[in-house]
Amino acid sequence: MFGLSFKDRVRAIIWEEFDYQYQHAPGVKAVFGQVCASAKESKTNEHSAAIMVMMVAMNSLGTDVDDPAMKKEVDNFIRTHTNNVLRIMHKADQPESDIKEMLLTILKTHNVDDEELHDIVEGKKYER
Repeated sequence: MFGLSFKDRVRAIIWEEFDYQYQHAPGVKAVFGQVCASAKESKTNEHSAAIMVMMVAMNSLGTDVDDPAMKKEVDNFIRTHTNNVLRIMHKADQPESDIKEMLLTILKTHNVDDEELHDIVEGKKYER
């Protein structure tokens, strides 16, 4: 990724590691530049910035979903990307404990009922 701007490198990580196109999510698209600027200013790397963008994406989903089909979609999105974050967080330069704490907050806020995933994030279990 040599020669690409910081934002382009973050965009590439989001695409390659998360298979996610944030451009189709207006809320995430609106803050993408701010997240990248903040990450660059605080001298974190592209992986940390990509993880932050994905946490914004997960947090932007509704927490009070009445429709069972929509709740299933929200839960699947959060499960998928929580697992993706766990898979690549060793490439970030933020402390893994901070990343896991943020993931746990997202899981709890969105009432994701996956005890095994909670245990993995909390460090009680190490793989599925």
